[in-house]
Amino acid sequence: DGGLRSKTIIDIAKSKNLFVPSTDEQELENWFFENISTDKKQVFKKFEMTISVMQDADSIQRVAYEAVEDLVEDGVIYGELRYAPLQHLQEKLSPQEVVDAVSTGIKDGEKDFGGEFHTILCAMRQHQNSTEVAELAIKNFNNKVIGFDLAGPEYNFPPSLHKEACNLISKSEVGLTIHAGEAADLSYIEDAVINCQAQRIGHGWQIIDGCEYKNESYIPNSDIAQRVLDEQIPLEICISSNIKSGASSVTIDNHPAIKLLNSGFKVTLNSDNRLMAKTKISEEFKKAENYLELDKNQYNPFESEEASKNYANADFLYKQSADHAVNFFNPFEQGCNKVLDLGAGTGVSSEALLATGLQDLTLIDPSASMLDKAKARLGENAKYIQSSAENFGDHFDHNVDVVYALNCFHLFHNLEAIVNQLSKSLKTMGRFIFNVSMPSFYFPDLNTEEFISLKANLEFYKSLSEFTGDNPLVKNTVDLFNKILAGDTEKIFDKKKLIDILFSVGILFDDYKEYYIVSNADGQKVIWDLVAVCLIENDLKRKEFFETVKVPAKMVFRQAYFSFKFNHNLANNDSN
Repeated sequence: DGGLRSKTIIDIAKSKNLFVPSTDEQELENWFFENISTDKKQVFKKFEMTISVMQDADSIQRVAYEAVEDLVEDGVIYGELRYAPLQHLQEKLSPQEVVDAVSTGIKDGEKDFGGEFHTILCAMRQHQNSTEVAELAIKNFNNKVIGFDLAGPEYNFPPSLHKEACNLISKSEVGLTIHAGEAADLSYIEDAVINCQAQRIGHGWQIIDGCEYKNESYIPNSDIAQRVLDEQIPLEICISSNIKSGASSVTIDNHPAIKLLNSGFKVTLNSDNRLMAKTKISEEFKKAENYLELDKNQYNPFESEEASKNYANADFLYKQSADHAVNFFNPFEQGCNKVLDLGAGTGVSSEALLATGLQDLTLIDPSASMLDKAKARLGENAKYIQSSAENFGDHFDHNVDVVYALNCFHLFHNLEAIVNQLSKSLKTMGRFIFNVSMPSFYFPDLNTEEFISLKANLEFYKSLSEFTGDNPLVKNTVDLFNKILAGDTEKIFDKKKLIDILFSVGILFDDYKEYYIVSNADGQKVIWDLVAVCLIENDLKRKEFFETVKVPAKMVFRQAYFSFKFNHNLANNDSN
């Protein structure tokens, strides 16, 4: 409700005979940006204007749809959009109908423009209905809702007023973020983290009040600042919004966002209200670079693996994927003794594995700084090895029960080397478990209302090839299916089961399956080729796919979990 297009406001207001200060798009944008002051409550009055045109399902759906389009146009490929569902009931919609309208708009936007988007439901902290919003979020976890937030005026409304709602969220799969540390003081951040178990902090830049500024760094001198640093609790900082809202004296010249980042705090940059602050996410990074000395290599995910992991660890899906992996295969319940977390990063996945009761866990990551953060998180409860995925096997001798590789498979470049390392480390019948973002395709011209997933059979691909011409990815997939169905690889794996798992879309932890893999050349090539087709390995190939597909195909991504069981006795040679 803070990122509408001015044209949309004018259109809906006209259809409902609502007053708007101007019917000129640029003048209306300027009206929203000018004279904003938190002290005079001008921010919230302008939200009254935007919310007034979001009171029926069609209007809400339109706003959500356009938000996805605008964000994708700005280069956003993953986003979490916040709104307060109970603010949209003036025309007798139910809270569930509001959520459904937003989710429909977002899903339609994903189909038409791409990207992956979810929502965070906000409870307004000045009201007493936060439990209702929390229950609504939990109910809609599979309906594009990924998080719960406390928003609205911060001062005099500490988070613990809504502890019951926060407790409900903490016991669920829904993520918890809380606005704190923008317009009050440090105690509100402390209340959010200590008493309400917030996983992220909205804004949060006032954490500097719990630090000493020395040698260009913010050094914690309070328990809460030390905890936020040690646990790498993400700060959702919004530079333009902080400056424009008037909630504090922070300016573009003294905003602490990048100094906090350089001091080791986990900082993410966000647009907040794109309309009110006249900004977009690309502008936030430009401002940080031009005014606050942000080094471009600190945030360009295509150049900096460190930056991409910083953001990956901040999104709620990252932790949830670790929980799903444990549900997919619980190493402790399965009697496994020795487990590796490959590409462990800061230890988010490892934390979920240790929570099962596992006693022998080793984290492997090429980044020393990532492992330092993991050590701060897990301490002596795990072992740590700095190594690449292509070399880690030298540390083990066929004595590992399970190797997990969660949220990092896309970073593996030499798959043949990794298979050889797995063969060195895993016991006979040991498992390699990993997850990937699986593409799912939607073809409006084929008269279907559902996503057509890669679970489709050979006949679907033959039909698809008629639309796509000489698309190499489709052609290769057809060829692979022909080989499988002809029985060429029958001795290597169960062909029907492998097709089912490799070409399924969605979370597969509720139906555990396992497959045999041997690392001789033929078996390795077939299996990794199939996985590569699922992944469409990188952005270049995705771009190539869209350029060659002749139908208006849209692609979205879902997490899929794979398990391969190594059986050294099936290999044709001793190099396994």
